[in-house]
Amino acid sequence: DQKPTRRYAEPKLFTCPHCGFVTPYEEEYWNHIKIHYIGF
Repeated sequence: DQKPTRRYAEPKLFTCPHCGFVTPYEEEYWNHIKIHYIGF
């Protein structure tokens, strides 16, 4: 029984251009980006 091969072993990561924060979760990424614009 053959398992499908995955071309990319690593998950997609979202990296904050402002501070380098990294998360695999898109929702968490956007929530993080907002703090830079809100000013926290």
